Amino acid sequence: MSVQGKKGSLVESIIQVLSGWGVAIITQLIVYPLMGIEVSIVQNINLSLIFIVVGFIKQYYVRRLFETYVKIKE
Repeated sequence: MSVQGKKGSLVESIIQVLSGWGVAIITQLIVYPLMGIEVSIVQNINLSLIFIVVGFIKQYYVRRLFETYVKIKE
């Protein structure tokens, strides 16, 4: 098993977070009205951008922790 470097972790984190962004926007557009939550498309996008930043930071640091402390043998 090869060790992923910091640049690889960064790229993976970006792809992971951005790939879920479209799904999140569509889900919010469907679910919020069902729950009686009224938000504009701009509010929806702004909220999702906050989640993107938080998700990116979490994904990157979890990956780095695994690369540093968890050694899985194949």
